[in-house]
Amino acid sequence: MKLWKRLALAIATFVGINTLTFLVLSSNLTNGVYPPESDSIAIPLVETIDSSTLALVPLCLVLLLPSYKGFIRRAKSNRGLAIFFACVLGLLYVYLLFWCLSWCSTWLRPHHYVIAVGYGGLLICVLLFGVSDVRQLLSNNRMERSREG
Repeated sequence: MKLWKRLALAIATFVGINTLTFLVLSSNLTNGVYPPESDSIAIPLVETIDSSTLALVPLCLVLLLPSYKGFIRRAKSNRGLAIFFACVLGLLYVYLLFWCLSWCSTWLRPHHYVIAVGYGGLLICVLLFGVSDVRQLLSNNRMERSREG
């Protein structure tokens, strides 16, 4: 998957999650789902925005590292660097998957299911990025093996 497509999909998903959170919480507030004496909806909104901002760092690394051609070239010539690269990407993907699952399960409450679906969409995007990266890494290794053999 090309870098601009990955970036566009990730940005659209993050904007969608934050927009869905705002729309669902404000709709619930106007429809009387929350009791009048409860705290404002600003707390979950700010929490979602802060969490999204913190998750953007590993997501950007996951998006940019596989597309950096100089790093990939060096990793092909150095097996240790290739293993390190694969481990770093794997750890970033595991972190993002757990982050998505955690937030998805946080919003699995009545009147908030739409927000959980938004995080499920991000989970699907992260899985697509991971499958794309694994396919790219495996295809490069197969080509190298066929040239050596």
